[in-house]
Amino acid sequence: MAIEGDTTATAFKLTSRLITNTLTQLDTSGSTLSVGVDYNGAAVEKTGDTVMIDTANNIMGGNLSALANGYNASGRTTAQDGFTFSIISGTTNGTTAVTDYSTLPEGIWSGDVSVQFDATWTS
Repeated sequence: MAIEGDTTATAFKLTSRLITNTLTQLDTSGSTLSVGVDYNGAAVEKTGDTVMIDTANNIMGGNLSALANGYNASGRTTAQDGFTFSIISGTTNGTTAVTDYSTLPEGIWSGDVSVQFDATWTS
């Protein structure tokens, strides 16, 4: 991730939100999988923002701390970190929940897992 510093900023906040997380089996079954996303042990949800950095509340972002330290410096600051992805639920036909994933068809699953990031500088 890269941000451009704002020398007038007094605080910086970076949040993430899950936008899409469904994979669909490419056969005729209509089976689906829901992918869960975590950042530093916190679930990234569709229903609310997950705070990754909030300098006003001393949340410095783990491996993204370079951003928390450089948000008010001139120039560009970069850092990288990782997310954990896991299968959190599935269906056999798009609606019927599955408890035994071995009953799902083998093959190709297609879809998108999208995470939105919002950065806010406060002056």
